Amino acid sequence: MPHDRKIPDHRLASTKVLIVNDDHGLNRFIRNLLAAMGFRNVYHAANGVTGLDLVRARTPDIIVLDWDMGLDGQSFMQAVRTPGKCPNPNVSIVMLISLASRGRVANVPQFNKTKFLIKPLSLQSLEECLAAVIEVANEPWRAVLSG
Repeated sequence: MPHDRKIPDHRLASTKVLIVNDDHGLNRFIRNLLAAMGFRNVYHAANGVTGLDLVRARTPDIIVLDWDMGLDGQSFMQAVRTPGKCPNPNVSIVMLISLASRGRVANVPQFNKTKFLIKPLSLQSLEECLAAVIEVANEPWRAVLSG
């Protein structure tokens, strides 16, 4: 029986999502997708340094992170995952990658609570990915976030 990936309204209202992306157009596109889904607590940063500040200030539930930035996605993720550097080193991360980056991602150690999403994004692909992340956060026994 297929599982409905729709995100419950109470989760849309309470989940804090941080977008960390240095591409202004893609950043705005993702914010619009999140708004169309119904997320109400969305923050964004144009670089990893500002993103780390927002992680500490807003304690997001999910981070939507671009792999390729000045402080690249891998470095940002490693900083977030380091205990003592951020309030929740186990925060769920959705790492956005391009098809060309797939080879580099294969060399990255698998991080806990990290899901990879290949660009270009669509409303459906982002919603399915976020629904899976939220489902696992609520029901850890469903952890199937291997990529």
